[in-house]
Amino acid sequence: MFASKSIAMAKKNILLYKEIYGESAQEFSQDFMNAESECSDIGVRINSPGGSMTDGIAVYNTIKRSVCNTEAYIDGMAASMATVVMCACKRIHMSKHGMLMIHKPSAGNFGNADELRETADVVDRLEKTIVGIYADRCGKTPEEITALWMDGKDHWLTATEALSYGLIDDIYDNEIESAPTGLTDGAQFFNFYATKLASTKTKTDMKQMIMQVNVFLAMLKMNTLPETASESDVAAQFKALADRTTAAEKENGELKQKIANFEDKAKNERTAESKAIIDKAIADRKFTEKERPMYTALMENDFENTKGIIASMAVVPSAAHAQEGNQTEYDTLAKMSWDECDKANKLPLLKEKYADLYSAKFEEKFNRKPNNN
Repeated sequence: MFASKSIAMAKKNILLYKEIYGESAQEFSQDFMNAESECSDIGVRINSPGGSMTDGIAVYNTIKRSVCNTEAYIDGMAASMATVVMCACKRIHMSKHGMLMIHKPSAGNFGNADELRETADVVDRLEKTIVGIYADRCGKTPEEITALWMDGKDHWLTATEALSYGLIDDIYDNEIESAPTGLTDGAQFFNFYATKLASTKTKTDMKQMIMQVNVFLAMLKMNTLPETASESDVAAQFKALADRTTAAEKENGELKQKIANFEDKAKNERTAESKAIIDKAIADRKFTEKERPMYTALMENDFENTKGIIASMAVVPSAAHAQEGNQTEYDTLAKMSWDECDKANKLPLLKEKYADLYSAKFEEKFNRKPNNN
């Protein structure tokens, strides 16, 4: 869930440190409403890559309608819909190490032409809403915002650039430097904060460090530290993260190897099956050896459909088989009398296919040659 941490009797901080989608948006809104009932000042600390347009607008409205004093803190990145959410707050503060990213809204969908046009219309309407939010925040016209940022590109802004556009109110610089990259790397966290702990001189410095440490612990769904935590408490927490990360990496590596082995086995079996199907099709004269590469490529791209196509092809008997089949039929008819052929309804076949045999049997039966008509 989004973490809510009291920092004073009259103020609460709520973390928006994840993507903004269905369940996470609902959790944030619930945490925000709980905070509204407990205090008059709410801080929204943001490090988010954005998310769903509709869920982002819902979070924006939750903050915007509040009568509390709301302030946004861009601790790391606010991208896409996260920049819209921050604009709901009355004041916006940004770390000097932070980044904003603004771009044209986008959406994906499947369906017929009418359904796709409907999706495009919805995105256009949401874009107008978002442009209006940026325009109100920056004191610019919607046309100016569209020209600036709605050109289909990702626009990354530093804190200084964001301030110049009026997107934020001020820039802050914590005592603790920006966190290391790779937020799931426990060893890196441990070494980074161990160095900072060694240079911590005052209780105020320690308290600030614990607050920032708790931001990352909450994001990683680990237990946060009390404000009275000692240096050893902080070190132990990140040592636990390092151990957990090492175990997870080992398990992940083993799982990847198993998947790779399974995929190799399945690929080899599929290759062998494809070859067997193509070999039999060539033997059945469905196509020639010259066409083998084409059908092999088709098998690799779409095995099931190609298998079905080959199965539906007619088997073409060889000339020897055809002659042998005809000879067997001729011999069978030759052994039958006229009456037996008539009874078996074979006379039409006899006349059409074996005219000499038909004439012989007719003359034998009626003592005259048959008419040619």
